[in-house]
Amino acid sequence: LTLITRKNEWNSYRNFYKIPQCVEFIEADGDNLSEYYNNSDIALLCFNPDEYMQIALPQKLFEAIGYGKPIISFGNTAASRFIKKNNIGWCKEYSEEYNFFNYLIENPDEIMQKTDNVLSIRTQHTWARRVKDVIKTIVKD
Repeated sequence: LTLITRKNEWNSYRNFYKIPQCVEFIEADGDNLSEYYNNSDIALLCFNPDEYMQIALPQKLFEAIGYGKPIISFGNTAASRFIKKNNIGWCKEYSEEYNFFNYLIENPDEIMQKTDNVLSIRTQHTWARRVKDVIKTIVKD
């Protein structure tokens, strides 16, 4: 399991966790992420389920969609609702105490099905498509 985080954030929290040897942490952001997305099977979205995340769809959601990756999210957030509605990943509660990653390892067909779902909606969620939708909303024919 490879988890990618920003250096400052990882340095702030790394001492709170006991990290198993099978987990690798990479400090990367921006342009460095492309190679990691291309070598991954799934994207993971972890946010505080605060009021803002109830209405906000984070850029990382659409970044993962752009790379064609199914997404695991946590909590009752706008991102989780979007993922459920489009069947492009899995939405879990932070309190769940079973090993979901083992489930995914044992069910690779489910990962492939979610990947196919992501790929089927990907063109609907590009920046260019969003700009067209905004223009269509603002400019009435």
